[in-house]
Amino acid sequence: MRYRFAVAALALATFSAQATDLMQAWQAAREHDPDAAIALAARQAGETRRAQA
Repeated sequence: MRYRFAVAALALATFSAQATDLMQAWQAAREHDPDAAIALAARQAGETRRAQA
């Protein structure tokens, strides 16, 4: 019983560590992607124009 619990806990810890790494990779890619920056700037400009209208 303890062995199964230890294996399950280890598996969950491994999955959460991978998920953290994946989230960090996704955020880094989003921050350094020029296409994403262009799209964000265009969206913000559109919101500003709509607020001024």
